[in-house]
Amino acid sequence: MSSGVFWFGLLLAAGWFAFLLRRFQLYWDTGQGRIMTLGQARRQAERAVADEKQRWEKLGNQIAQARANAEKAQHDEQELRQKLAARGPSPTVEILVTAEFPASASESPWIANLVPRPNAAAVNPPPVLLWAPDHPSAVARAKRFADEMRCTVNDLRRLAEARR
Repeated sequence: MSSGVFWFGLLLAAGWFAFLLRRFQLYWDTGQGRIMTLGQARRQAERAVADEKQRWEKLGNQIAQARANAEKAQHDEQELRQKLAARGPSPTVEILVTAEFPASASESPWIANLVPRPNAAAVNPPPVLLWAPDHPSAVARAKRFADEMRCTVNDLRRLAEARR
């Protein structure tokens, strides 16, 4: 009987030892799974940090380039302002005045902007001040002056500042 108890105890100890080994194996596998999951998360975080760092470096380079461009543009603007100041004021715009006063009290002043004809020599004609009672008459007079100057009427508008 003592040998049966011994073998039963040995069998029970072997079963308990197998149960403990299995639990140890499950805990080990669970721990390794967690380690792998955490390792993947760490690598993804490192990759994200590296991407952010690269993006920040690229952004820093773009900012430095934009600052350099802005400084160059300011320097160019300052040079241009100095050149313009040294050159003096631009010439005043000439206006060809056909008549200083209207022929009748019903006429009002009109400004006709002329442009050179396509086949004519490139002469930039001055605007023409003319007097006419209404728009059709102003168009006719502007066309007559344009023909005399070998130009075409580009724009015709009433001179608003000379209202009576």
